[in-house]
Amino acid sequence: GAQAAEAEGTELTFQAVLQAARENVGIERLTLVESAGGLLSPISWDATAVDLARALGAPVLLVADNRLGAISQVRMALSVLRTHQVECLAVVLNARAEAQGDIQGLNLTALRRLEAVPCVASADAAKAILVTRT
Repeated sequence: GAQAAEAEGTELTFQAVLQAARENVGIERLTLVESAGGLLSPISWDATAVDLARALGAPVLLVADNRLGAISQVRMALSVLRTHQVECLAVVLNARAEAQGDIQGLNLTALRRLEAVPCVASADAAKAILVTRT
C-alpha cells in the first residue's frame, strides 16, 4: 500500500492501481485482487481497499483471523462494506493453532447467527462459494 511504496521511495497512486487491476480483471473466469491490512488501509494516500473494490464493481471475500475479537472485527468490516455499497460474498475465518479453547467454533457459530453473509472456516468452503458465482 501507500506506506510500503513510500518506504521504497516511490508513490503509488489510486489510478495506477485501478488501471493495473482493470487490465487483469476478466482474463480468467475468476479474478482475485488481494489487499493487505484491512478494508480501510490505504492502498494510496487517497484511496483504500474498499475504494478499489467499489471502483471495480467487485464483490469482496472477507478473510479474518479466527481469534478472540474476530466477531467485532468481521462485523465492523461488513458494516464498512454495506456503507460503501460493496457486496460481500462470504466471510472466511482463518484457523489459528494457538486459539484458546473452542473460540474458533464459537466465532463461526456467532457470525452465522448475526450476519446474513455466508461464514465459513475453510478454503474449500470459500472456493465452493466462489465457483457458484462464476
